[in-house]
Amino acid sequence: VGFIHWRRNDLDSALAQFEPYLAITKKLVAHAPDSVRFLNELGQANSNIGSVKESKGDLPGALAAFREAIRAEENVVQRDSTKLDWQMDLASSYNSAGSVQRKLGDFAGAHASHLEELALKQRLVARDPPNQLYKLRLALAYSFLAELDLALGKMDDATREAGASRDLYVKLAAADTSNPDKRRFVGTAHRIAGMIALERGSADEALREVAASRAQLDPQLAKTPDNAVWQLALAKTLTLSSYAL
Repeated sequence: VGFIHWRRNDLDSALAQFEPYLAITKKLVAHAPDSVRFLNELGQANSNIGSVKESKGDLPGALAAFREAIRAEENVVQRDSTKLDWQMDLASSYNSAGSVQRKLGDFAGAHASHLEELALKQRLVARDPPNQLYKLRLALAYSFLAELDLALGKMDDATREAGASRDLYVKLAAADTSNPDKRRFVGTAHRIAGMIALERGSADEALREVAASRAQLDPQLAKTPDNAVWQLALAKTLTLSSYAL
């Protein structure tokens, strides 16, 4: 029920459901502290609270909830390392915490969280190489770090991470040509690489990345011109283009 309210953007109603869900999971863990299933539920319950509080603008509350999710999920992973999706849940909580930390201005904390996320996702891809979803999440982790390192002025790291993200997205899109969203991810990856090139003083390289980004975005927008997600992606690429010209 809370998730339905969340999808409808009724945040107060979602929170009114997620809070008793959290209270129940706490009781379950107190009753059976060795149950990895209950601990996993506790992590999910805290993650739900964190997401709603972040959307409501309560960033300290969101970060506290994501940290509780990480605490529960780390416990789960330590007790049972066979369920790889639970490790992905932990990686996702690190991503959420890092995003909130960046919004709060804690760039060092955000960087540490995103590094934990990256390390987990790298291990998951190594353990299950055919898993395309894991590779997609790894590409996203590289992307988050690239943008953060760009903001921190760590240009060599940002360049390497942006390249890794772009290369993964290109391979994923080539393997699933029927999925337009994967082409959008490629377009975004080219834009981020262009931002970094511009900061490094290479306007020509930045414009090449802009052209590569538009090559992914323009054809789909010609088919679905009212798609707001794709419009936003193109708008960001066009903004970069205006800086590079």
